Amino acid sequence: LSIFRSLFGKTLPPVPDAPPAAKDMPDASVKDVVRHVFDELARGRPRDQIRSELIARGLSRKNAEDYIDLVEKTMFKRG
Repeated sequence: LSIFRSLFGKTLPPVPDAPPAAKDMPDASVKDVVRHVFDELARGRPRDQIRSELIARGLSRKNAEDYIDLVEKTMFKRG
């Protein structure tokens, strides 16, 4: 790492620990919310838990269902 610093004179940018979707759902982009739902489904979390989490973070019940349906149908070929 010090070699890069001496060559380029910069440090590497910090890696964010969580995407904006994980912090505040209503202000997150669609891409961030879809990525979050995909990651949670890929980890094996049940649909009900994901829906509850999205609602707790500020999404409406209908929007939470729509995001989960979208990810399941397009990326997991379910339903």
